[in-house]
Amino acid sequence: MKKINPLTALILLINFQNCSFGNNNNNEFNFTKNVITRTEKRDIINQIILNPEMVISNCGCYGASPIANLVDEQNTQIARNEFMLPTDMRYNKAQFIIDLKNTFQLSKISAFELAGSWRGKDTIFIYTGNPNKWKLNGIIITERNKDQWSSINLTDSSRFVMLEFNIKINDIEEIVLFGNKISNNEVIKPVFNGNKNYPTFDKLMGATGGLWENENLMQCVSSLREFHSWNWNDGGIDEKKPGYTIPNYPEYPNNYFIFNPDYSNRHTDEDYKRLTNAGIELNPCLQTSAYYFTNGENENIKPIIKGNNPNNPESYKAHADYLFQYTARYGNTKVDDSKLKLYKKGYGPLNEFQPRVSGLNLVKSVENWNEPDKWWHSFAATFTPFEFAAMCSADYDGHEKKLGVNVGVKNADSTMKVVMGGLASLNIDYIKGMKLWTEFNRTEMKKFPADVLNFHHYCNKFINGQPTIGISPEEDHLKDKLKKIVAFRDSLLPNLEIWLSEFGYDTQEGSSQAAPAIGKNSTEEIQGRWLLRSFLEISASGIDKAFVYNLDDYGTNTTIQYLTSGLVKSAPNNEKKIAWYYVAGLKSLLKNYYFFKEIPSGNKEINIYAFKSNNSSKIIYALWCNSSNNKEVFNYKFNIKGSENAIVFKPIAKNSFHLKENIKSTSNIFNIEKISELPIFIEVNN
Repeated sequence: MKKINPLTALILLINFQNCSFGNNNNNEFNFTKNVITRTEKRDIINQIILNPEMVISNCGCYGASPIANLVDEQNTQIARNEFMLPTDMRYNKAQFIIDLKNTFQLSKISAFELAGSWRGKDTIFIYTGNPNKWKLNGIIITERNKDQWSSINLTDSSRFVMLEFNIKINDIEEIVLFGNKISNNEVIKPVFNGNKNYPTFDKLMGATGGLWENENLMQCVSSLREFHSWNWNDGGIDEKKPGYTIPNYPEYPNNYFIFNPDYSNRHTDEDYKRLTNAGIELNPCLQTSAYYFTNGENENIKPIIKGNNPNNPESYKAHADYLFQYTARYGNTKVDDSKLKLYKKGYGPLNEFQPRVSGLNLVKSVENWNEPDKWWHSFAATFTPFEFAAMCSADYDGHEKKLGVNVGVKNADSTMKVVMGGLASLNIDYIKGMKLWTEFNRTEMKKFPADVLNFHHYCNKFINGQPTIGISPEEDHLKDKLKKIVAFRDSLLPNLEIWLSEFGYDTQEGSSQAAPAIGKNSTEEIQGRWLLRSFLEISASGIDKAFVYNLDDYGTNTTIQYLTSGLVKSAPNNEKKIAWYYVAGLKSLLKNYYFFKEIPSGNKEINIYAFKSNNSSKIIYALWCNSSNNKEVFNYKFNIKGSENAIVFKPIAKNSFHLKENIKSTSNIFNIEKISELPIFIEVNN
């Protein structure tokens, strides 16, 4: 038996005492009771069996091994599966919460450490309580001198146990808890308030871009995810004059907003009307912080006053104020003029006046950030799940109006969808963390502070943790990855939509996200094929909306990731790529159709999906080889019972419509001359 040096423990605690866990924390701790025992064999009496579903992350931790590895060897004496944080961890803490689902009288916690001094000494801080009030119960420091279990006694009753790791942690093999259940917690089953239908392609298909997009080029999709910076409307920086800040600009709460024109001289009202009149649904992403928060530094830093608690919705009141004003103008509800914070004087090169208008009904959703889990940025520009949930709560409805009725999207227009800022990865653990914060901080049916769960994902081959080249959606198992998110949503958040607001491929060879040339097929041809197949796979997953990144290229002859991922080439010519025609053709053909079911093909390299329409008795089948090696299958026998005639539609590289061919069946068997890696479509009467 060994006892931790009290001075060492005190120094460690001081280093972590300033970490913000939530509100009303109590970190009092008696170090004389922090006795660490080390044994080669662990106890099994009164063990609480843990599973990966119980572990909730409160950090992005991209690049870490699966957090499931913390609790995946509950019945072993020697644990081998390591949980490791990434070596470039930028957080000032790494927190993981174990939800025991019921309240236990806890007696002990054990951590397994593999021998090896090279692994380093890991530090684990153990807390009990709940996400609003944690109490430090002990510290474990590993020795690594042999394979053994390090344990400390616990004397608290709790449903939750939080583990906070030193950010220099190398690996922890397993966590085991001991105790007795003393009460059952009420399980609130979420109630589903609608119908879960697969979306039709005219609702599903979108692209990212800007206000400047040509409405004719936008016709290949139905929705625009418009990147929209806060500084365009407020902040004190004039984007028409690089480096110029407006003298004596009044910061929040005395700020004012301009929209038409804005600080970048964009006439947003007119551009929104132009795109809306062309049938394009607008889904703006309101990104970045106002200049008076950043002072010219990283525009992605969290919009909070320095020193404020990032776990408190009050800290994001200025951001919620912006979303209220934006929604008041472009939403469906006319807001009283006395609530509008609009610049009243003439502004712009023609001394134009800001029209005092509200309820223009031009925008149907508002996304409140872009990639809050930016692990490649500093901690100041990265939200933990708790922090982002706090900002979402402010942005959604002014934290249930506790921050006032003039902040938050829903207080300006209750019909406006609030889309959470798209995560940079398909990270369900991040959503679980947000949901946990919601349960302890929002009272109205514990309502999650967003209407849409939102993710980004690029199909890619990784080597040593780095993206190297694009791969097909089938090789990446895109459909299955999205289905896992759908299953999670259906179980715990059934009334929310799911969007994939970024996916795509570059067309410049050498980019780490390029669609590679395959045989005689160029990168542009493969980009078009894989985007077509991506939309088909996405439709079969059951999510609600997907946006290609991007409508147009941001560069020419550059290998920089994502700069050549457009459906059209860069300005001023904006020449349509092959992908534009393929995507436009897909929208034209399946506009009113939704995914119905997958048809067994009898060939593992051939996918067949069936699509139906509520407006037609016809069924359209999509058939393609799911490989990436120029696979072709000739004279495929397709059995469609009860159909004698069919129309085959084949995509054309320079035409937004398909080549049509009529074929007849013999005893319900259609002979398909060739199926390749470019999907074809077969239309028959139901």
